[in-house]
Amino acid sequence: MNFEKTVCDFIRREEMILPGEKVLAGVSGGADSTALLLLLDELGSELGFSVEAVHVEHGIRGAESLEDEAFVRKLCCRQGIVLHTRHADVPKAASLNGETLEEAARNVRMEIFEKIRRERGADRIALAHHADDQAETVLLNLFRGTGLTGLAGIRPVRGRIVRPLLCVTRAMIEQWLSQKGQSWRTDSTNLETDQVRNRIRINLLPLISEQVNAASSRHICEAAASVREAVEHLEGEIDSLERKLVRYLPDEESAAAAAAAVAALDPVMAPGLIRRMISRVNEGKGLKDLTRIHIRNILELAEKGAGKRLDLPGRLEAVRIRDDLVIRRLDPKKDREPPCFGEVLELTESGRFVYAGRTFEVCFHGRENLRELLGSGIPEKKYTKWLACDKMKSTVCLRTRRSGDYLIVNAAGGRKSLKDYLIDEKVPAGEKDRVIVAAQGSHVLWVIGHRISYEARITDETEKAVCIRTDGEET
Repeated sequence: MNFEKTVCDFIRREEMILPGEKVLAGVSGGADSTALLLLLDELGSELGFSVEAVHVEHGIRGAESLEDEAFVRKLCCRQGIVLHTRHADVPKAASLNGETLEEAARNVRMEIFEKIRRERGADRIALAHHADDQAETVLLNLFRGTGLTGLAGIRPVRGRIVRPLLCVTRAMIEQWLSQKGQSWRTDSTNLETDQVRNRIRINLLPLISEQVNAASSRHICEAAASVREAVEHLEGEIDSLERKLVRYLPDEESAAAAAAAVAALDPVMAPGLIRRMISRVNEGKGLKDLTRIHIRNILELAEKGAGKRLDLPGRLEAVRIRDDLVIRRLDPKKDREPPCFGEVLELTESGRFVYAGRTFEVCFHGRENLRELLGSGIPEKKYTKWLACDKMKSTVCLRTRRSGDYLIVNAAGGRKSLKDYLIDEKVPAGEKDRVIVAAQGSHVLWVIGHRISYEARITDETEKAVCIRTDGEET
């Protein structure tokens, strides 16, 4: 097997790097990244691209880490390759972001790579993942619980990131380097078995290779490639479903889709749509720790979970808000108040309207009409209210509750949050998100079926009012 030709053909087949492009290679000094840099340097003239190197010192392994940097610097100097070095405090980043050292190191590296890519006008970032990494990833995803996307493993090309060594094993890489007389560095943390991925690499894969099939890693990679082809086809279908069914808030902190529509999806497509929603809401951080059990529970929520919620990995939650299945980011500093997903019916004129399955009759009255009404008194009914609406500029609207809602509760202008009012009224938790309000901005004029705001009372000074009547048993 010709090592260089295998990698070159893989780059061409996957269209990883095009002629005239500049590639940044992430180089740690280990066998994989050392081989990646040398291969790209050799293949650059044949395929018509240029290469530069990036080395990130993580601030974790002290003198050993600095020796890695010196090794990479010497290698690049010998090859005449431009090197960009950066130092990072990964332990501090891990502590600030609540991540493991491995997670923080990966995130810090990618931020640095992308920043340098933009500064240098590079087109691609090349990483040194190989076939054994692919096998580890697929098995790790499988053991944790995953869908087709997890079984597809690491993609050879993902945006600007390319992985030219996914077609070769670690043994092949080390053999090629040895034949060239090229040394490499060994990261001592890769030999520790306190991490699950390391245990799979050090203990499990060798055992499978020895006692099941020597080509097991290659076969896992081939299966992942087949799954990836199917996933790419499904993702095109999911793109269409996402455009049709999913609504995102402007900052993508929440995603909503009609629960009934999600529950009715083909069982092959529904998990993909859920993963897409979560990925978008999770600020591009992927689907770490999300398992098939999470997906199944979310789909059960869509089918029969009105008023319920589920905690998800990554400080996310899934919740049923009225007829919607909602995936949203949690802010630990804030109360869990449901967002309003455009479910707003603006009342700008008199008429008959349907909102959330209920019929509303709306009639606006000016000053002259009100004088007649005030003379005969205003009926007090649970589902018919006369509301003063001339003290605020915003439109009266019907909607679900949202953070910041309040009522005026007395003549002194005292406020009570809608949240506290619903608690005082002992409205069940599962029903709170189903409550409809008539509001102007955050000022709730009427909690439908309950009280009105003090400032929504009709008085002699009222210039404009609205009568709202909805279906329900009047008392």
